[in-house]
Amino acid sequence: MATHLEDFLELSCGELQFYLKQRGLPSGGTHSDLAARALVAFEHKTPIRDSAESQAKSLQNEHVELLRTCGIKDPLSMVDWEDCVTKWPHTNIGQIFSFILGKKAFDTDYIGQYKIRKAYSYFKSGFVHTVYSKTIHGQDKVLLFASVTPSQRIREEPHKVWIICKSPGEILGAYCSCTAGYSQCCNHVIALLYKVEFANQKGFTDPSCTDKACVWNNTSKKDIQPMKLKDMVFQSHKVVKENPSYAINSKEKQNFDPRPESLRVVTEESKQKFLASLRNINPDAVIHISYAPPTSDDVPPSLQIIADDISSKNNGVDADELVRQFLEQLSFNDSSIKELEKATRDQANSSIWKEQRKGRITASHFHEVYTKTKTILRKRKPNCKVTPLLERILDCTDLSMIPAIKWGREHERDAAASFFAQESKKHKNAKLQTCGLFISKTYPFVGATPDGIFHCDCCGHSCIEYKCPYSLADMKFDEHWNNTTYLELVNGNIMLKRTHSYYYQIQGQMALTGCPKTFFVVWTPLSGAHIEIIEFDLKLWQDIIPNLTIFFKTYVARVLLDFAMNKQ
Repeated sequence: MATHLEDFLELSCGELQFYLKQRGLPSGGTHSDLAARALVAFEHKTPIRDSAESQAKSLQNEHVELLRTCGIKDPLSMVDWEDCVTKWPHTNIGQIFSFILGKKAFDTDYIGQYKIRKAYSYFKSGFVHTVYSKTIHGQDKVLLFASVTPSQRIREEPHKVWIICKSPGEILGAYCSCTAGYSQCCNHVIALLYKVEFANQKGFTDPSCTDKACVWNNTSKKDIQPMKLKDMVFQSHKVVKENPSYAINSKEKQNFDPRPESLRVVTEESKQKFLASLRNINPDAVIHISYAPPTSDDVPPSLQIIADDISSKNNGVDADELVRQFLEQLSFNDSSIKELEKATRDQANSSIWKEQRKGRITASHFHEVYTKTKTILRKRKPNCKVTPLLERILDCTDLSMIPAIKWGREHERDAAASFFAQESKKHKNAKLQTCGLFISKTYPFVGATPDGIFHCDCCGHSCIEYKCPYSLADMKFDEHWNNTTYLELVNGNIMLKRTHSYYYQIQGQMALTGCPKTFFVVWTPLSGAHIEIIEFDLKLWQDIIPNLTIFFKTYVARVLLDFAMNKQ
C-alpha cells in the first residue's frame, strides 16, 4: 500500500485515477499531479465514496424510514391539497429553532443570526411558492407542501418541500427534493417554516382573514427578470427603510461594511476559538506563526504548586506558621483571575482546569463542607472525621464513566439547545457563552464552573446549570419528576429543593461570577427542558463563606502543605 509520495509515483496514471475516482476527487492532470493529489487524499484519510447505485439505494431507504417514522404515505404522490392558510399549524419561531437545533443542522449561534442566513433570505425574497395543506384525519396532524425556487439556478425546476406538524404547531418531520433534503433541515425547509411562522404572526391563519391570506400565500417571485444594475434595489431584510437611495459617493457608501452586523465586532474569545479550530485542522499552517496560541503565563499557579513552594523553603517551621504564609501567598490580581477563566473554558477536557481545582473548595462541595463545618463547630470537635471529604476535594478522580455522569455529559448539548430554543425568544440578542473556572479575589481558595453563561441585552448575564437525570432517561418529566432526589412540588410548581446541595452549588456559582440569577434546567429526551429561574441569595452566601474559610484553613491547607491529618 502506497504511503509516501515515492510510492504513489510508482503507480500508473490509470491506478492513480482509479484511486482518486473512488474518493470522488478530480482525476485529470499529469502523472505527478495525480500522485500529489493521491498523497494528500491518503494523508487526509479521504474515505472511498459509495457508488451512485448504493447511494440511491441508501437515500431510498432513508425516505422509507422517514415516512414510517412520520406515519404517512409519500406526500409527493398525494392529491387534493388545499390552498387554505387558516388550516396551517400555529407554529412559532421557538418551535422552529427547537426543530433546527434538534436536527443538529446548525449550532446555537444560528438563533441570534437567523435573519442574515440563507433560509430567511429565501423566504423574504419570495422563493417559497404557494403553500398547500392537508389535514390527516384521526391523527391530529397537518401536512404542508410547497415548491421553493433554487437559489443558484432559478430557471430550473423548483424543489418540492413537505413538512408534517402536530397540532397546534410541533414540527415532526420534513423533506426536500434538493441534495440536502434528507437532513430534514435544509434552507428550503426552513424558508417554508418561516413563511408559516410569518402567517401566524400577522394573523393570516385567523379564519376572518381568508381573502387577504390567500392573496398573500399566492404571492411569490417565480419569474425573476434580468435588469440593469442601476435599476436594482439592494436591501437588507433587517433594514426598515423600504427603498434606500444613496448618492454616488455618499458617506454611507464610503463607510459601508459588508460583514453582517453580528460579525462586525470580533471578540477575543471568538478569535481564539476560530484559531483553535484551524490548529486542529492543520497545525502546520503558516497563520499559526503570526497568531500563536495564548500562553498560560498570566494564569496563577495552582494551590498545590504554591503550597509545595512554601513547604520547600520553610523546613522545620510549625504548621500554623506555614498555613499563615500559605494564605498570604493566595493573592491574585484581576488580570490573572480573568486569564484563569479563559484558559479553563474546555472544563473537564482542560488539564489546567483539573490542576486549578485540586485543593480548591469548588461549588459542588459547598453544601457538604458547609454542613460538615457547622457540625464541627456545634460539637466543638475539630478532630472529627473529615478524611473522605478531604479526599474528594484534593483528588480530582475522573468519574466520566459512571453511567449517570456519562449520560449527563453526553446530553448537555441537547439540554443547551432545548433551553436556548425555549428561552431565547423572550430576550433581546440572546447568546450562550462557554465559561471556565471562576475564583474569588477575596476568597481565592474557592471556585466554581457553571455549565454556561446566558447573556442578553435586556437582562445582562445569568448562570446556567443543566441536569440530565439518568433516572428519567425514558420517562416524561411532568409524570415522573419525583424520581429525582432534588426536586419538590411547591404551590403547584416543580422546584429545586432549597436544602439540596445543587441549590448551594448554584448560589456559589452566582457569588463567584457576579450573576444575579441562574437558569436551572432539567432536561429529558421525552419532555425537553424544564426551566426554573433561581435568584441570588446574598444572606445565604454570607452564611456559607465563613464556614468554607474555616474548613480550608483548618484542614485543606494543612494537607496541601503535607501535614498529616492524624486519624481523621
